[in-house]
Amino acid sequence: MAKKKEPRSGDFDRTHFRTMTRRLKSFGFEQVTRNTLERDALRLGLVPPSTERIKDTRNQVSFQKEKDGYKIVVHTTYDPKKKRFTELGCGWVLIVQDEKRLYARFFYRTASFTSNMLKEAEFLSNRLENRPLCSVTGKLMVLHQTSDFTALWKSPKEDIIEGVDFYDKTPKNLSLHIQRLKRQKRYYENVDRPRKKITKRKRDDRKTWTVRRPENAIH
Repeated sequence: MAKKKEPRSGDFDRTHFRTMTRRLKSFGFEQVTRNTLERDALRLGLVPPSTERIKDTRNQVSFQKEKDGYKIVVHTTYDPKKKRFTELGCGWVLIVQDEKRLYARFFYRTASFTSNMLKEAEFLSNRLENRPLCSVTGKLMVLHQTSDFTALWKSPKEDIIEGVDFYDKTPKNLSLHIQRLKRQKRYYENVDRPRKKITKRKRDDRKTWTVRRPENAIH
């Protein structure tokens, strides 16, 4: 498994954040503004999770891209006030719908942190742009993530069992990214976790926010 990188200079972080911003915008992402966050919090009655971890990335810059009712969100861990990536906390790339998390992957602060985040954002953009149609209803299929590396497109009609692999027909360059992550995941599960006696799964650390007014979700 990749080692966590040592803290680097602010110039290093700022350069990589500018690269990340430029690439995400080329994929069609927009930066989430403070006004947007405050408006969504008021509209939905959002309550942050009661965890100390949220303090590490409270001011982080995030990006989002919307496609056919789904939203890809990239949490970068970059703090614009400090002009640094936070030393604690992971970067996350998620797919959400109506404020509900459907798909998530986190990335440690390794030397390849920014490139991994960008590849994941590009991969999810490709998946949503090539979302299959249900052969029975003719409507767009819906996403179901069953584990870290298993996801399916299912028919919007619940009694139809058949699904389409989320990774089906992924372009070769993006497929290589997924295969590398799978190898790292296998090493972590089969070697690193048993050796370090880790029982808690990292993906559970990103707590969900409480939505007090879900009826205000944008459909």
